[in-house]
Amino acid sequence: MKRFKGLNILVIIIAFGVTFAGLVGASGIGYRLGTERPLESFLKSRPYVSRYRTINAGQGMRLEIEMGRGADLPSAYRELVDGVYRITGNRNVQLVLHDRRDQHLSQAYHEMHFAIQEAIVTGQFTLMNSRLHAIAGRYGIARYSVTVDAGNIYVQLADGDHYLYEVVPRAVPDRAAGNPTGASGPEKGGVNLW
Repeated sequence: MKRFKGLNILVIIIAFGVTFAGLVGASGIGYRLGTERPLESFLKSRPYVSRYRTINAGQGMRLEIEMGRGADLPSAYRELVDGVYRITGNRNVQLVLHDRRDQHLSQAYHEMHFAIQEAIVTGQFTLMNSRLHAIAGRYGIARYSVTVDAGNIYVQLADGDHYLYEVVPRAVPDRAAGNPTGASGPEKGGVNLW
């Protein structure tokens, strides 16, 4: 076996391989025990979460959650954001909410989102609420809710067996930073949490 300055090269290569494999394995186990299991436990314990899946992507994670019917969207969303952040820490997480929307609810929301975006820019949330009420009436949607807090606008529409949930960030899009459309909209792109 080749020796270099009295050292056995084969032994060094094997030791390096075993050490590297051990570190990678320990990292995976640590992630599973420290992040995946607590996240799974947290999401399973939430009555408004029907299904979820996590997709690891590079340095971040995409968390897709199907919300159940009748959830209190503002409190559920805040609870999800707080819980996911507590578990994942500073990891880049994109939260995507899924619902059971149909074409009818999607069309109504599409019309509503213009008033929502205008209110974000102008601050006229009372006018937005009046416009959304009128749009819901035109579409025959008797069960709807719109809530505004410091960070988001929450829209819930329900019609028969179908329901739609949207969380629209109130931050005005930063066109100078190359973000002309904002983080959310009728295309359901999700919201980056951090």
